[in-house]
Amino acid sequence: MFSDFPLEARVENTNLCNASCVICPHGRMTRPKGVMAVDQFKTIVDECGFRTVWSMHLYQLTTL
Repeated sequence: MFSDFPLEARVENTNLCNASCVICPHGRMTRPKGVMAVDQFKTIVDECGFRTVWSMHLYQLTTL
């Protein structure tokens, strides 16, 4: 069965990181660095909860 909405969501709540992982392209990133607004995060969580999302993954958690 196909869904009109993803079953899994990956949310990058921040792109700030001070780690130097060999496999990570973070150092070559050209987009602005920052933290997602709380209101935007709540909107994403609410939408995923209302829809058929089975799992949500947060990634690029800051180590600052």
